[in-house]
Amino acid sequence: MAEKNSNRPFHETIIEAIRGATIPPTFILVVRLIQATKIPAGHDGIIKEIDISWDQEWMRRERIYMDAIKKLKDSILKQKAMAEAEAAEKETKASAEDKLWVITGAIEQHGQESLGSPSTEKNDKLYDRVRAIHRAETKDELQAVIAKL
Repeated sequence: MAEKNSNRPFHETIIEAIRGATIPPTFILVVRLIQATKIPAGHDGIIKEIDISWDQEWMRRERIYMDAIKKLKDSILKQKAMAEAEAAEKETKASAEDKLWVITGAIEQHGQESLGSPSTEKNDKLYDRVRAIHRAETKDELQAVIAKL
């Protein structure tokens, strides 16, 4: 029988840790853990839980805790912005798989055009197509190359 993997994403497990960090030593431990971790997702949920669970009298009495919470939330928001920027960049990048698909189509088209008489001119045209596809850095540039094929 296969063992079921019960590991969960960081943002789900850290929320439980935040809920349990109700005394200074565990609070400090959880803050340090979050600060030392790259958070790939769930930023808003973590901040929401911080606002709910760490709104305690002993924390509000000591400025050091409130400063630590503010710095931590700022750090999480910075990571969120970076994660969103990375996702947007990844979305616009032309992937190698996209390029391979287009190159394959160009080669097939070249083969149909070259039936009967291979020529240097047609081979040069194929080379130029493949080079243009390879140089496309964004999906928009790749689409422009496809339109010219």
